Amino acid sequence: MHYAIENIAALTGARRYGSRSATIDWLLTDSRSLAFAETTLFFALRTKMGDGHRYIADLYRRGVRNFVVGTVPPDHERDYPEANFLLVRSDRELFSPLLARGFLVRRCENFHGLAGGCGEAGAAAPGDGGGPWWYRVAVRTHEENEALLGALAEVLG
Repeated sequence: MHYAIENIAALTGARRYGSRSATIDWLLTDSRSLAFAETTLFFALRTKMGDGHRYIADLYRRGVRNFVVGTVPPDHERDYPEANFLLVRSDRELFSPLLARGFLVRRCENFHGLAGGCGEAGAAAPGDGGGPWWYRVAVRTHEENEALLGALAEVLG
């Protein structure tokens, strides 16, 4: 299944930065697993172990143009002129519906840097945890990617 970046932004309630047309076939959370850059949507996750935002520049050089972020890079228009950034924060309860559909989901209330008040700047006070609107979802295969996008469309639609 193919999803237009505009549809993903609408389904997730993301604020979109960038206007490049794109079709997404792959969801990526580990930059080492990149296979199809032009049709990949990279989730720049922040965890206690690392920050996926660190990999945006490298992935952009490797051809990725679509990113889900908790913080939009400060000079994104200059540094990433062909990129789409989807700034996502959901106040909808996604844990139970996605778990019920068989997805491995983790709430991120205890993840440092995901404060409840974060907006465009994404600034969080030291020691702030996440909130009930931040999730981490694990998918591995193309079929699981498609199923996750379909499940998000059902749950958020």
